[in-house]
Amino acid sequence: MNGTPIRVTLALASFGAAVIHFIVTPQHLQESTLFGAFFLGLGLFQVVWGGAILAKPNTVVVLAGVIVSAVTIGIWALSRTAGLPVGPDPGMPEAVGLLDTLAGAMEAMIVLGGIYLFLAAATSEPRTISPHFESRERRAAA
Repeated sequence: MNGTPIRVTLALASFGAAVIHFIVTPQHLQESTLFGAFFLGLGLFQVVWGGAILAKPNTVVVLAGVIVSAVTIGIWALSRTAGLPVGPDPGMPEAVGLLDTLAGAMEAMIVLGGIYLFLAAATSEPRTISPHFESRERRAAA
């Protein structure tokens, strides 16, 4: 397997999460410029990352998607349990909604799929992700 179906799935998940973040950006801008900028920046990152995982998959691209998605999930979980320490209502937990749950699920797909891509590239089986994303051992042997 060359990883293409997984990369396409991860790109679509990233694009989907970006759309959700763009949808809620105006609402968050009304609450706080910081929150609005965060959602806008996150959405832009997710669009760029979705394109990068399709066009030029490599360790840095996959790692960036996994880290940003995991951090975003962590921020979301904190905002729904203890509340964020900054913003208009510090320490006040927010309600769980449909859109934020969908975005979180897509980000979890990116984390899990990215980990899979790392593991696939690290094995000696012919499951390369792409010619640009191969294990160190395979590159050294070439």
